[in-house]
Amino acid sequence: PLVVRAQMGPDIDANGNAINNSFAPLPTTITDVSKFKTLPGGANALAAPGTIRLSLSGLPKLTTRRYAVWLFNRTSKAFKSAPAKVGTSTTPAATFDSPGEAALSVVLDDASNVDFAKWTHLLVSIEGTTVGANPSASKFLFSEYLAADQSLKAGALTLGKFDATAPRAFQLAGTGLGSFFRDSLLVDLKRVPAPPEGFHYQSFLAKVVGPNVTASVRLHTVTVDEIGNGTDRIAEAEAGAFVDFNTYMLVLEPDNLNLLTKARVQVSENYGDKFKAFFAKQ
Repeated sequence: PLVVRAQMGPDIDANGNAINNSFAPLPTTITDVSKFKTLPGGANALAAPGTIRLSLSGLPKLTTRRYAVWLFNRTSKAFKSAPAKVGTSTTPAATFDSPGEAALSVVLDDASNVDFAKWTHLLVSIEGTTVGANPSASKFLFSEYLAADQSLKAGALTLGKFDATAPRAFQLAGTGLGSFFRDSLLVDLKRVPAPPEGFHYQSFLAKVVGPNVTASVRLHTVTVDEIGNGTDRIAEAEAGAFVDFNTYMLVLEPDNLNLLTKARVQVSENYGDKFKAFFAKQ
């Protein structure tokens, strides 16, 4: 027989209405999220983050330009600059640069002076020395942190082209075939994906010794067609002498910057060794 019944708090139905029976079935769906958030415990179940922490590594040092963090709202399509504490700094800044290879801590919190509940996505862009009302076209890293059902999401940022409804992630793919003909190096690229937003493909010849690049020459901005095919023809006069280098590289380079980044999409084998007999005749 029933001895005692204790109701610690009212159950609620799918619309947030109290059920005066602690043994009544709990709702399986929520039809009005705004009502649910105002109920006891509801704000905790559907909380917006108080702090967002990013660990960014491998970003090239820009020197003449800056990185910036932005928030985006999927409904209004609005952007907002989100000042962040970078590295060991305790003062939020609207822009920052990267130290290079080392991991960089980027923290958004109360000092950023934004309400994270009003935004849904986080983005990293490349800007000038200051930011405007909206980010530049170089919105190359992004992630959704607040889903449409108000649940929180965490995980790696996506490198690619930002679109709130159909984001396009960049993935390494494709092949390259190089050959020497008279005084030219001909490179034929197949199925290479379009570069991330705000980046382009740039070719280099490099002298690679072990893990290090000891010399390089920047050559051509390379475009690929809609199926990822492209060509790169390098005249020896552009490089000085092919024998001074040993590796062809196709890298991702930020727009409006000249950088041999570590984002290497195609890297040839050591052509100096492979074609040693050819170069010996030069």
